Amino acid sequence: MGLYRLYMACTIGATVKALTGSSRSLNPDRYVQRALKLKESLDEGDLIEQTEAAFWMVLYKLRFSFSSSVWYLIGLAVRTAVDADLHREYHYQELSPTEAERRRRLFWSVYTIERNICWSLQRPFSLSDQDIDAQIPSTGSIFECIQACGGQHEHCPHLACDDGPTRPLDLRVFIASIQLARIKSKSHSELFRVDQPVAHNQQLPALLQKIHTNLMHHCRNATVKIENFYSSMSKTQFEF
Repeated sequence: MGLYRLYMACTIGATVKALTGSSRSLNPDRYVQRALKLKESLDEGDLIEQTEAAFWMVLYKLRFSFSSSVWYLIGLAVRTAVDADLHREYHYQELSPTEAERRRRLFWSVYTIERNICWSLQRPFSLSDQDIDAQIPSTGSIFECIQACGGQHEHCPHLACDDGPTRPLDLRVFIASIQLARIKSKSHSELFRVDQPVAHNQQLPALLQKIHTNLMHHCRNATVKIENFYSSMSKTQFEF
């Protein structure tokens, strides 16, 4: 799986460079063909690896295409994740903290991209929010856990840490993206569901107010956490 990740990362990087004109010497096809050969063996193996393999391919195709073919592929990633029970919290209970965190990040990455693709293409979601009880990724850093206890500690204090300012900024953005995708998903389901009549004009203000409240709560939390991050950085960046 590691070699497949490497080839797909090179494929995406080469594609971005080609699209932006910063480099035309790198050929994405060279890397993606090698990745596809490895993917054939992954498709017959572990469901977690199959989910990740499909997700990498979605990320690659999104660099140059935004069509139904991407929707088909992200749908495959979601269904494979469901087959592996990544959407259920009990799936993570018997795993080490490190492995559980990795799988949570994989599932919610697939979820977030799938929601955005379906929203943009006006397609139905592959998985209902009512069928998901998996928790979002931890507020702690998985790398802190690895350094401290190798991810083997049953009650790792780093993965359970709720100290926002210690969390990497990119992880904060990821978690904020998950929360925003969930708000969008619920909003879409309430406003555009086809199994009920379209909301009357009298009902729309209440629905929109509910959505607005959720968004404002999300924005306030995200702003405070990012401000705390920069505040903590300003206090520590010159310490030796």
